[in-house]
Amino acid sequence: MTALASPSSFDFANDELFRLLHQVQQPLVQSPLKDEADFRIVSYAFPVTAIDPLLYLKQVIDTQHHYFYWENPAQQQTIVSYGVAQSLTINGPQRFARAQRFVQDCTARLVHQTPAEQLVGLPRFFSHFTFSPLTETVHPIFPAATVVLPKFQLVRWGKDHRLVVNIAVDGSVDLDKVLGQVRQQQQYLTQTPSRFSNLTKINWDWKGQLLDSAQRAAFKTSVTQALRSIERGELHKIVLACSAELTSRQPFDVVYSLQNLRQRYADCYLFAVSNGNGQTFMGASPERLLSIQNCQLITDAIAGSAPRGKTPEQDAAFAQQLINSPKEQREHQVVSDYLRSRLRQLGLSVTVAPRSLLKLSNIQHLHTLLTAALPESSILPLEIVAQLHPTPAVAGVPSRVACDRLHRYETFERSLYAAPLGWLDSAGNAHFVVGIRSALLTSNRARLYAGAGIVAGSDPTKEFAEIQLKLQSLVRALV
Repeated sequence: MTALASPSSFDFANDELFRLLHQVQQPLVQSPLKDEADFRIVSYAFPVTAIDPLLYLKQVIDTQHHYFYWENPAQQQTIVSYGVAQSLTINGPQRFARAQRFVQDCTARLVHQTPAEQLVGLPRFFSHFTFSPLTETVHPIFPAATVVLPKFQLVRWGKDHRLVVNIAVDGSVDLDKVLGQVRQQQQYLTQTPSRFSNLTKINWDWKGQLLDSAQRAAFKTSVTQALRSIERGELHKIVLACSAELTSRQPFDVVYSLQNLRQRYADCYLFAVSNGNGQTFMGASPERLLSIQNCQLITDAIAGSAPRGKTPEQDAAFAQQLINSPKEQREHQVVSDYLRSRLRQLGLSVTVAPRSLLKLSNIQHLHTLLTAALPESSILPLEIVAQLHPTPAVAGVPSRVACDRLHRYETFERSLYAAPLGWLDSAGNAHFVVGIRSALLTSNRARLYAGAGIVAGSDPTKEFAEIQLKLQSLVRALV
């Protein structure tokens, strides 16, 4: 990876970008050895005025088939990426290792002017993996693994806003055409409002049951069978999920649905991933699989749930019941122990924070924060993702047995549900969440997903009620 000095004046200087592109291209044009694999990737970060990245997505969503939206509202961190500079899709074994090698290869070809400590302007790779590496579908909705270095990414990091342009340059690329595409994005920026006005679309006012009696009966049967396996010692925990299908008279609006999620779940991670075929996987996940910044790793153990109360007194009572419940404590401890063990297998020294409560708008969870210092460059982000996925919070323990039973009990393919999705940058920083509290949107149809952890002492009726609660929290955000 080559780093160039930042220009002294940095104000949408297209001439500066052209100079950089020309500087990188000339050796490739003049080289006597013409090789299609001989190319560089120029990454250039433009400072931009403060705008809402979600509204920027609204500007480009109809013209771009592939996009990725990621937001941490509490930290005011948002990224919109679209277009493709380089990409890789994988359907087969060793998907995490192959994806990481692709990132390393692209990083070695990067030419950019952004210092590693300036996170907002670094080129980022966006990646998502399906829950299972194998699919029973001939044409799956999403490949087993996808990694994209986008052509354009708008980044808001606190009060800092940048448009990052990533361009693959070989000896034949038309630089004038490239600059024309950049100018088009600048035009989109000038047309984007700085903030979201009041919603003009009415969201769902859902009061019924999202799952029918047959689904309720099938789920309770699966829970009963799982509890028998736990009694026999074949399992310690398994997470069983349900999916609900909805149809709207009008196509669902991804941008307005994300805005609803942002307002309702500011303490979660928002995401939306397009597959380029008119389908978008989106949601608001409370669960961080990992974040890495400056070689510091953080991961969350989130398991054990209780509803929120309608009054402070009722809320406190639910919280106390959650804290004192042996069943909920067992479910949570399984996840915490798993994460600590898997990280230690990588040779990391793990610090486990005291258990706390994670209070979301409609549900509260037991929560434990785990941290570790990473040896610089020796353990790569997707290597850790591979080590942690699937966690007991979304699969079970033992993992292999639990995943085998999931295929038997669940009547749908999880695809990106409960799977890792996020980003990693050219400096080794990364942030991946688990795709729960999520839905797959296809025009006017939506498939919603939610699951519940089953351990010794689980009650099928209560677990089904938890799933209904999670589903209802998502459906009310859709517009």
